[in-house]
Amino acid sequence: MDERLRSSGYVRIDETRVPGAEQRQGAERIYIGVRQGRAGRKNQRIILFGYDPSRGGEVADALIEGCSGYLQSDGLSGLRGRE
Repeated sequence: MDERLRSSGYVRIDETRVPGAEQRQGAERIYIGVRQGRAGRKNQRIILFGYDPSRGGEVADALIEGCSGYLQSDGLSGLRGRE
């Protein structure tokens, strides 16, 4: 599914906080990266979740590496300045 998403031509990416997980993990805040796209003959929706303890740009790079076409984001700091 990851390969199909990356080659779909249009990927949306965002991150969301996981409330309550902080207490269990002993961290200040925990975020999950969410990517969405459509692919296949029936234009099926693909939604993928990923976790990394860092919120750095290298994490965003890994999530979009190999993507072609359009990338939509709400200004996720790790994606700023990407083309």
